[in-house]
Amino acid sequence: MIFRLWLGIFLAVLACLAVDAKKIGTSNLSSVSGKSASMGFSQQSKKMATKSSEKSSTNSIDQDGSDIAYYMDFTIADQNFSLIVDTGSYYTWVYGANCKSDACKNRHQYGQNNSSSTKNTTEKFSITYSTGVVKGNVVNDKAQFGGFDTRINFGVAQEAGDTFASFPIDGLLGLSAKDESEKAPGVITTLKKQGLIDKRVFGINLGRSWDPKDEGGITFGGVDESKYSGDISYTKVESSNSLLWNLPLDGAYLYGKKIDFGEKRSCIVDTGTTLIVMPKDDAKKVHEKIDGMHTDGENYAVPCNTNVTFEFEFNGKKWAMSSKDFIGPELDENDGYCATNIQGLDIPNQSKQWILGDAFLKSVYSVFDMDNQKVGFAKKSSSKTNETPKDSLVLSSGLYHTLMPSYTGQGKSAPTPSATATSHDKHSGASAPSTNVFYSLLISLLIIFISL
Repeated sequence: MIFRLWLGIFLAVLACLAVDAKKIGTSNLSSVSGKSASMGFSQQSKKMATKSSEKSSTNSIDQDGSDIAYYMDFTIADQNFSLIVDTGSYYTWVYGANCKSDACKNRHQYGQNNSSSTKNTTEKFSITYSTGVVKGNVVNDKAQFGGFDTRINFGVAQEAGDTFASFPIDGLLGLSAKDESEKAPGVITTLKKQGLIDKRVFGINLGRSWDPKDEGGITFGGVDESKYSGDISYTKVESSNSLLWNLPLDGAYLYGKKIDFGEKRSCIVDTGTTLIVMPKDDAKKVHEKIDGMHTDGENYAVPCNTNVTFEFEFNGKKWAMSSKDFIGPELDENDGYCATNIQGLDIPNQSKQWILGDAFLKSVYSVFDMDNQKVGFAKKSSSKTNETPKDSLVLSSGLYHTLMPSYTGQGKSAPTPSATATSHDKHSGASAPSTNVFYSLLISLLIIFISL
């Protein structure tokens, strides 16, 4: 059984909206699919009121194929960029005009010499992955996004690992749990210091390709009440000193029955990861009760018509993951089988750690509260519009790469999974998925910071 080549990337947001008297900016999130990606530059703005009569504007978006990444339109010094929105990363960065790496080619690049408003800093940044490094200088310049007209510090990449060459994006918007550095403050803290938002809070709704009325969006400084219903249930971040939105998991349930993992687990809430990633033994326990399952020990396949009830419990509240989000793309050469969106991956010294990516986050409305160090989930509501722009970008063929960043303070890179798989599970009749075509993309987690 071989996986169809399913492009890797993850996370995305679109943007450009207005700030009202309550200092809230809202932007649409655009989804990058496995086959095409809306660039979001064809904008049809309109006004939309939330339940509390807050004004915002939104852009039409394109949803086509599998949801791999979500990005947002960002303007820096009158130059347009598409940035992956990543709650698992600190730095905001774009490709620089002097970057010679293959990843920088055919992408929008920031030309510092072409900007009359740029200001140099003495800071440098470096993000290390097992497959390469993204590094360069930190500068300050004018930026427009989400209805804001401001100045921000951001990294200008002079070097980027080749793994990024397949991604149709121009950089990354970092939205980590902490961003108060005096030398290189993050975007949210910058907006607060400039008085553009009252609270260091942002709400995210990730849209689905199979639901054209489910428009993605990000709100800076508050929440978009039109995107959810009922109350928001919050869970405190485990460590107030961590850069990661890491939550204690009360439990996980399959078909209503709690799965016994032994000790407690924690979940990093990361919009920059496509899948749900957990230790191999945990992934096995999640899948072993699903009829017809096949595995190589890391990746899993189930009959495409499987109806799965999978729930996560945080702070006493259960959140169900849709079957359509649990089950991923159909496999080639064995009709009727699909990959699941849960991957087993053993990360050194992280035997109790999960990464909760877009596969789950599409099922809820998420709120990230930096001031109070907590994450909230609410039942999502669908938008009433389904306008889509026509222009799109065809992605180059590629595999699902593994981007395992180095661990802070350890100087180690996580191991890359083996290139082949030969094991079979207890169900006969099909071999396990080949790991060289279905890797999870773990971008910008547990990164190394230089000069922070």
